[in-house]
Amino acid sequence: MNCLKHLRKKDIAICFAGKNNPFANNGLCIIIVSKIPKQITDQMYEADESYFNLCVEDEKTGINDRLKKRVEKWQKENEGKSSWDCPHWNYMALNPRFIDPKDTKTLENTKYPIMYWLSPEHQDINNYGWYTVEQLDEWIDLKGPIVEKKDKK
Repeated sequence: MNCLKHLRKKDIAICFAGKNNPFANNGLCIIIVSKIPKQITDQMYEADESYFNLCVEDEKTGINDRLKKRVEKWQKENEGKSSWDCPHWNYMALNPRFIDPKDTKTLENTKYPIMYWLSPEHQDINNYGWYTVEQLDEWIDLKGPIVEKKDKK
């Protein structure tokens, strides 16, 4: 079997094609590396490196831990209730992305190079959208644009 030969030679790349990957929107990909052009392998490497750097910046913010601790505090204050009953701080998505260098307004209002797409659990009292780390910290204190409900007509 040809694939096994390439697997033994460590000539296989297995990836889940993401937005910046040249194989984007193709799901799980198993690729024989020696059979694709160097330009494509370079793109794959750059996509991996970019994602790794994003993960490093995400970890530096500590926002995921602060939100988790706030939910845990709420649970202690509301003994016997599930975290799903918590009206704030739970979310379906909290996905980071680098802020576009041209977005000087956002960059001026944050000390981090990333912001987050937030899709909160209780959207009747919490707004969804792109937020800076500082705005997510405001949410922990029930302040800022996430809790200032806007009419979503």
